[in-house]
Amino acid sequence: MQNFSKLLLIIFTESFRTHQMDNKEDLNENQQEDKNDDHTSHILKRISECKKTQEKIKPILNEEFKPALRGRIHQIAFYKTIVFIFFYLGVSYYYYMFKLGIMIHLLSQLALYGISSAYHTIKWKTERMRRFFQRLDHTSIFLLISGTQTSVFITLLPEVKRSIIFLITTWSITIFGIGKIFLFTNIVEFVDVLIYIVHGLAVIPFFKLLKQVLRPLDWVLFIMGGAFYIVGGIVFGLHYPNPIPTIFGYHEVFHVLTVLAEMCFMIPMCVRYIKALK
Repeated sequence: MQNFSKLLLIIFTESFRTHQMDNKEDLNENQQEDKNDDHTSHILKRISECKKTQEKIKPILNEEFKPALRGRIHQIAFYKTIVFIFFYLGVSYYYYMFKLGIMIHLLSQLALYGISSAYHTIKWKTERMRRFFQRLDHTSIFLLISGTQTSVFITLLPEVKRSIIFLITTWSITIFGIGKIFLFTNIVEFVDVLIYIVHGLAVIPFFKLLKQVLRPLDWVLFIMGGAFYIVGGIVFGLHYPNPIPTIFGYHEVFHVLTVLAEMCFMIPMCVRYIKALK
């Protein structure tokens, strides 16, 4: 009986010691988990701080490495377009001859040059604002392409029913492009360039319509304008050539080509308008 009592005492003692050790191990594990949690929280906090720092620094770095003429070409074109719009409104009022197509073209130019010059010349305080205006900048390219194509078709082919099909096509591409820019931000920008080129070439199936009204000089200017756009898109996508990176880089080459392209498309309509005034 005494031996049995000792046995029970030993079993109880061992059980108690084992229980204490288990509790100690659990405590150590909990402490270790707490330490791990604290370490994880610390890492996440540092990552968040790094992201905030990066967001503050990136606009500064972007400003530091911008060529001196970044955005200035489109800024000049923006002011030129404003002057041209007022001049056109004055002439159309004086002669009682207002062409919607020309106004659409001018407004689409104004949108692109205004947004582009603002995006490239303003010193953005946060990366989020810079990225937002960058998307607006890319969006305005679609608006300009559709605005240009719309102005050509409704000015030169106002009563042709098939031109309506083209207008639906070009603005559908614009809506698709804008959706891509704002909804699928992780897709590389070169995809935007491909869509721009496809957008510009969407007019090819409708050449038969244009053939009825275009003159030789019109064809030359329109083909030159399309070529300027395509080459500009390639320059933008490849970041080449980059003549003087600190003053006049690849982006400035792209901007010059877009301005030249717009002039090529604008001249035929202005010539038609001036002749109609006589």
